[in-house]
Amino acid sequence: MIDHLRRQRESEELQQVLIAADAPLEMMQTLFGLGSREYTRLRRMLTVDPSVGRPAEPDEASTHKLWNAWVQRVEREADGPLSPNEYLAIHREIGVSMRAIWNLTQRWNQYGDLTGRSSHTPSERALSDG
Repeated sequence: MIDHLRRQRESEELQQVLIAADAPLEMMQTLFGLGSREYTRLRRMLTVDPSVGRPAEPDEASTHKLWNAWVQRVEREADGPLSPNEYLAIHREIGVSMRAIWNLTQRWNQYGDLTGRSSHTPSERALSDG
């Protein structure tokens, strides 16, 4: 019972840290099953400014750093998406907004190359697609 309460508290604290870092609703729904009302309540409680529109894309150097950090972590994860702690670690390491991290990594997931074994970076892949 005490372990369960400790894990619950840690999960709630992690949710608050992610929301304070401007994690998008979709990310919180996917990682924690958080509903829109609870998400909105937490954003208000943490006084996070409302985000409007699409997040700015990081510059090319930050995108490459993000790609490399993401690929390293995805290769270690045998199964499923990255953990919330991994996303937070990437955010702290690279300094890219949580919204941009979520949007880019979800886009990369859709490419289907989760292992990063392709010789092309996201920028090179975009050039070859266009």
